[in-house]
Amino acid sequence: LFQTRNLLRIAVFNISYIRGLFDEKYFADTPIPGIADMKVKRLLPYDNESRRLIDWIEKGVYDALQKKYLRSMMFSICSGDDGPLIEEYEFSFTYPENSCEMTIARAGDEKSGRNVSSGDKTMKSMKKSVCRIVRTLIQLMRTLDNVPTERTIIMKLLYYDLTPEDYEPPFFRCCTEDDQMKWVKTPIRVKVGDLNSKHYAVALKVRSTLDPCEDENE
Repeated sequence: LFQTRNLLRIAVFNISYIRGLFDEKYFADTPIPGIADMKVKRLLPYDNESRRLIDWIEKGVYDALQKKYLRSMMFSICSGDDGPLIEEYEFSFTYPENSCEMTIARAGDEKSGRNVSSGDKTMKSMKKSVCRIVRTLIQLMRTLDNVPTERTIIMKLLYYDLTPEDYEPPFFRCCTEDDQMKWVKTPIRVKVGDLNSKHYAVALKVRSTLDPCEDENE
């Protein structure tokens, strides 16, 4: 659970940094524990908006993950205040008895990336896997066009059927059909990697309409 939570935190905060969702002053460099010479960005509770994103991850998502209710988490970027989706990072979770996995991808044309499995990996090798996945994700995001200045970020959670009907984690509310978002155009999809450990399996798919290579083919 620790490595899964850590990878989630690192991924979301560095997506926020590289995609320019918050100004530079909202972030601080922090090392990945046990990984020498590699630093990533940590989001600071600088104002209500950044504090809300931190609470979503550290309190809401973590609560659903710990209870093993969480099936998917979508971290989405929309155009304007309530415009269509332009980019989305979807983390999917399973809870096998003897393994945990994380895959990172970006949607539309499906392009392969890195897969890292680890049924009984040592903590050291798990940290190295996290390091490789983070590097791959960062390299991927740097190939995308910039996110528009006017945008909104949304986080949505989906649950497994065993979840109590009245369950909502801290800082989240029930979603209705009116809250469903549409894409501005067909996005691309690229797989980036997996992380497997003993009790949790996580898969990340990244959908984006901001692929410069896609424009060249139109």
